[in-house]
Amino acid sequence: MSNLFRGAAQPLDCDARFFAFSPNSTSRRRILRGLEARHLIERRVAKADLRRGVVSISAKGLKLIEAVAPSSEAIYAAITKRYGARKLAELQDMLHALEGSLSQLRVSGDAEVGNE
Repeated sequence: MSNLFRGAAQPLDCDARFFAFSPNSTSRRRILRGLEARHLIERRVAKADLRRGVVSISAKGLKLIEAVAPSSEAIYAAITKRYGARKLAELQDMLHALEGSLSQLRVSGDAEVGNE
């Protein structure tokens, strides 16, 4: 598997990074249901805390990642070539900082993001 998707098979706590990508809990649930319906992910309850969920990429999901990885890596290589590795790294740092600040964001009608 490519470096771009390294670690993709590791289970992910639903409270972790996913909440930064979709601050609206309705959107999160819809996205997860769609991925689960397509059998691209598997969800289970966390053993340590039954209120939390853990998501893993299924075998079918890993096959999809392996299929798209070469084109995704080519796209990222082209972006890096055009934009520059240093500027791309700076952009990624800014996005990580944004992710951190969004984890503290409260959305109207929604629980605090990242702490549901």
